[in-house]
Amino acid sequence: MTQSNENSLKHSTELAESKPHSVVLINANKIGLACAIDKHTGEPQKNLNYYINFKPGKVCGIGRTDQFGFTPPIRFTGETPTVSFNFISPKKEVFLDYEVMSDDDDLKNNNFNSKFTVISVQQLDKKDYEITPVQLDNRAAVRQAIISEVRKSGCIFKTRSAWSASDGQKFSPDWNYTKIAIHNAGNSYSCSDLNGDKIKKIEEEHMDKFNQFGYHYAVGCDGEIFEGQDIRNKGAHISFGNTSIIGIVLMSDLDEQWWDPSDEVTTLQEKAVKEIISTLLNYFNITELGGHKEHQVFYRNPKKPNEVIERSCPGNLGMQFVEKLRKEFNLGKPTKYKHS
Repeated sequence: MTQSNENSLKHSTELAESKPHSVVLINANKIGLACAIDKHTGEPQKNLNYYINFKPGKVCGIGRTDQFGFTPPIRFTGETPTVSFNFISPKKEVFLDYEVMSDDDDLKNNNFNSKFTVISVQQLDKKDYEITPVQLDNRAAVRQAIISEVRKSGCIFKTRSAWSASDGQKFSPDWNYTKIAIHNAGNSYSCSDLNGDKIKKIEEEHMDKFNQFGYHYAVGCDGEIFEGQDIRNKGAHISFGNTSIIGIVLMSDLDEQWWDPSDEVTTLQEKAVKEIISTLLNYFNITELGGHKEHQVFYRNPKKPNEVIERSCPGNLGMQFVEKLRKEFNLGKPTKYKHS
């Protein structure tokens, strides 16, 4: 056993032997991100220790709420009809705020259940606590955590279900992201168009070409953010190369030419993109960021290996924005993807 595991086990044992002020039971097979709230004041409880039970008498994991009162994103697998969060709070009574998950697509598909019941500590039999490993499948919860954190920054974020995205699409899983690609929507898109019209137009174009929404996130000129492709799935935004690359499209032109006055990256659009990137860096080992055309030079049609695929996306104004983002987030230029 490693020193880290020994410390974790020791800490779990200490928590199991301490007396929590309150216990929250969640009747659900799977849960995700949640917020610890003071029952009387309604204030989020930051840096609050807790331990987790699949059932009374079985301590399965430990945790600590973050600076906003949120539990780390976790998803329990297997048969777990009842999960309890036991908060170590000597003076305050704490419960979980279910609204954190209320508009999540997984919740609407019955993957999450936000109903809970608060019970007293005296109702728990603490004689038979055992330390057992917790099994995590946290991709769905990380997706929700990204959405929640971006919203906490003040940005409007619409999930796929919120803008009625098509469910009839083909996709393949992806997860270990290391790169971000910035796109512009093209010269047929303008800041004068409505976001709802633009996102549906992109979807229609992509469904015809790829049978899926290609970008992971789309950002309007007013800073409104749309979830395109679910972050758990591979995008379709770089020809012959999408593995480990997150696609973000700005729903405007960004290609300035003398005969074609084009949209610039707006202040609200810039803020929204930066919030997405900042949040993604918390969950993925992102090391490179570039414009579509910078990524594309490393990929070829396997039937035409010597043919270079040229792209102008994200336009000259978009590339100026890419350079700005790289500098601010200290990220490198795209390089060829190396399989591990």
